[in-house]
Amino acid sequence: MANNDNQVFKPIVDVLSDVLYKDKSRRLRSSLNLNQLLPESPGSYYWYAGSLTTPMCAEGVSWFVLQRQQTIGQNQLNSFLKVYLVEKEDRSSDCLLAPNNRPIQNLNYRAIYASP
Repeated sequence: MANNDNQVFKPIVDVLSDVLYKDKSRRLRSSLNLNQLLPESPGSYYWYAGSLTTPMCAEGVSWFVLQRQQTIGQNQLNSFLKVYLVEKEDRSSDCLLAPNNRPIQNLNYRAIYASP
């Protein structure tokens, strides 16, 4: 992760404190160029048939993962880590949006393809 903030993500991070809870929304204070959220050469990707990442972890999901990634700064990441999955009155540390990653899974003979 980069030590420097990614200025492209700034419009999103600037309003995160207004949308910390489920069903909250906020208009961005400044414009956001969605194309700039993608890394250079976004046409380079990996593809594989996988599963959902949340229970029941059902199969039949096509995953497309960019070969190059965007980075954000630690302070920007910390802003995202304060977001809850629930409404304010139901909040607890167990309801924070992250950490929400599932452990790495075995390939189970899945083929991983790279874009041409």
